[in-house]
Amino acid sequence: MRKVVYVAFILVCALILIGKILNWFIDFTPAFSNGLNIAMFTLLGFYWLYWSWSYNHKIIKALFLVGGIYLLLHKWIAIPDFLSGVLVVLAFTPWVLVKVSPRKYS
Repeated sequence: MRKVVYVAFILVCALILIGKILNWFIDFTPAFSNGLNIAMFTLLGFYWLYWSWSYNHKIIKALFLVGGIYLLLHKWIAIPDFLSGVLVVLAFTPWVLVKVSPRKYS
């Protein structure tokens, strides 16, 4: 079951990536482009939530959890534009912490 979910996730990510690349060459409607963005951020949010359960350290788990929730809500509700910087920080901070000190945050 886990392998089926993983293959389906990779397949959907590949389809979204192909759609985003085709959007550069073929002028899709704004509604379709917005739908691709919603799907992309939703999948990234679920990916971050998955990673939040895979770490034992509370800080990393909380950063991934908040980042995943923020990614899920980013396109579904109206969030002010000035909070886009928070999205970048929440996206990269857990990975940087894990890479800088893997023994401390594993």
